[in-house]
Amino acid sequence: MGPTRAAEAVERADRVAGGEHQAFEGEWRALPRTARAWYLNPVTGQAQGGPKDPWWNISQLSSAGDIKDVWEPGRFSWAYDLVRGHALTDHRRYRDFFFETLTGWSAANPPFRGPHWACGQETTIRAVALMFAEAGFEPLTDSERALIDRILFASGERVRDAIGYAVSQRNNHGISEATGLVVLGARFADRSEAAAGWLESGQRLLEQLIPKQFAVDGWYIQHSFNYLRVALHQCALAEWVLRARNRGLSRQSVQRLRGALRLLESVMTSQGGRVPHYGADDGANVLPIALAAHHDFRPVLSIGCALFGEPFPEGQDLSQEALDWLGLEPPAGITRSPDGVESGASGWAVGRVGRYQFFMRAGRNRPRPGQVDPLQVELWIDGAPAIIDPGTLSYRQPGHPPLGSFEAHNSPKVDGYVAAIPGPRFLALKWPTSRLLEASFTDGTATAVGEIPDVVRRTVHLSADGLEVIDQPLAPDTGMFVNWLLHPDSPATVTFDGGTRRIRGDDDGLPNWYAPTYGQRMTGRYYEGHLDPAGHRLVSRFAARPTD
Repeated sequence: MGPTRAAEAVERADRVAGGEHQAFEGEWRALPRTARAWYLNPVTGQAQGGPKDPWWNISQLSSAGDIKDVWEPGRFSWAYDLVRGHALTDHRRYRDFFFETLTGWSAANPPFRGPHWACGQETTIRAVALMFAEAGFEPLTDSERALIDRILFASGERVRDAIGYAVSQRNNHGISEATGLVVLGARFADRSEAAAGWLESGQRLLEQLIPKQFAVDGWYIQHSFNYLRVALHQCALAEWVLRARNRGLSRQSVQRLRGALRLLESVMTSQGGRVPHYGADDGANVLPIALAAHHDFRPVLSIGCALFGEPFPEGQDLSQEALDWLGLEPPAGITRSPDGVESGASGWAVGRVGRYQFFMRAGRNRPRPGQVDPLQVELWIDGAPAIIDPGTLSYRQPGHPPLGSFEAHNSPKVDGYVAAIPGPRFLALKWPTSRLLEASFTDGTATAVGEIPDVVRRTVHLSADGLEVIDQPLAPDTGMFVNWLLHPDSPATVTFDGGTRRIRGDDDGLPNWYAPTYGQRMTGRYYEGHLDPAGHRLVSRFAARPTD
């Protein structure tokens, strides 16, 4: 890891052993240290269920607050920090703290009771973390191994009990819980006929779900890059376990997963392993075996390329740490053209010219549209985010402009056009529709054209001078406005052909904030450009700020 990263890893392990965990890969919070604390929402202080409540009676939408705040320490993602610290120092206090906390959690959370058993995906994420810690803290005492065995076998029963519900959601829950059956089934298959059945049904479900959830061009069913990472991590873990039993995913499934890896390669920025801040992001990183920032997708890309035979793009830093934990050989390298345009049938386009890179989405969100953002555009300058989507502050926090709010995104807003009609939870009764008409690269200029049919056309030109976005209503005498959210540290300048106004970060009711990860909020810079009904088009231009 090198001395700097090793020191960071030990510092993180010390913080965890001191009673903290990094929630949603953002804010550091206190770990629960009493039985009651495992049920208390750390934000509201209210209890969400108790040790006598069957898991199916736990409300995930109660007035006690966002249940994800309760679930987060119960994922045991902090165990990866302890294992890393133990591997680097061989200090016993990291393993002692882990087993002390696990013993307390087990006593406070008997199988199938309370909020920490209420979700099969949460159960799977925790089970994988426990197995990672078990391997990292070897040798174990008989009582320590028996404790983990009891929790893991109950976890397999819990996931198997309601796997049908997870599959019916048509999202990452089905992928995660099918992976849980594979991993837990493999763990106990030689000792339990039921567990052998988990393994078989888990692989069978993955073979059904992967072609349904991953498009040929790599686009994921939830229209979210963070949930794409969740699903890729789980599929890679399942493949890794299946190979250990001389099995593996089918060729069709592997081809879909390779498409997703190529998509990540296409959209990844030149520095830091970032991808567009696009779609729902709940701070999840379900396999944090490499020390990396939340927005760094190089570890999952490294693992996926190594497992599924996809070349890794040269110029990006391979996550050797992630490969070493899993005993994987580095994937082959591939040289990519520095400038140009790439696009997919799902309606995404990426353009690169010199210091600049844009991402545009103009596709139909058929299954479970989590956000309303037709013709969304994001921009990076020198690998740093310039124009960005606000992200996900919380699914439950009052006053949080939802992803389903059209005004929350960098999309053109035409007078009288209703992009979507919200429905229950994350559903919509009317779904947003747009389409990508062109993605081309000519004479050093990257171009993408998309439209909301009969409403507005957006043309994006990227050159060495910066980004130009042209929005044109398709009906005569129609007014329109465009809003742009700039990252708090955006290196971009903004100009309009037409009227413009800047909205300060302290104005209420406007999407002038940015959530780097779940539960964290930063003030961005928000601009609006307006077109009156007599106009024909609105042009927005972005360029790097002049340097001194």
